[in-house]
Amino acid sequence: MDAISKLQKKNDESKRQAGKDKLDFIVFALILSPLLFSYAYGLYFWLNGQEVELEQFWIAIGTAGFGLPASFLLSFQMFKPAIKLLLLFICMAWFSYFWVVAYLSWYAFIPLIALYVLLLLNRQAIAKKLNNDAGI
Repeated sequence: MDAISKLQKKNDESKRQAGKDKLDFIVFALILSPLLFSYAYGLYFWLNGQEVELEQFWIAIGTAGFGLPASFLLSFQMFKPAIKLLLLFICMAWFSYFWVVAYLSWYAFIPLIALYVLLLLNRQAIAKKLNNDAGI
């Protein structure tokens, strides 16, 4: 009977880890979405015979400079994973539009400020949760 309970415990942990891996993949895909959007945007204009100048290097730097801090700031928030993904999707859509299409870099980074303010407002609850998780 002990072997069956150990096997069930391992199975439950495996399912939990698979869910985390799936969530991590979705977050990674959302972080790369502005870069992929820029490729699609450039392809669309190329197929229509128009010329659009996109600096892929700067778009990649901006994507990393926005996506990584955004995912970091959201990882500490006390929301359900679905809400975190929705917020990350909204932030990345905002960034993609203003960074790739409108070329308004200052407007593109506004969601980072909002996420940081949200982190500051919830810092006591977040610190309490982190201390409880660490056993302090």
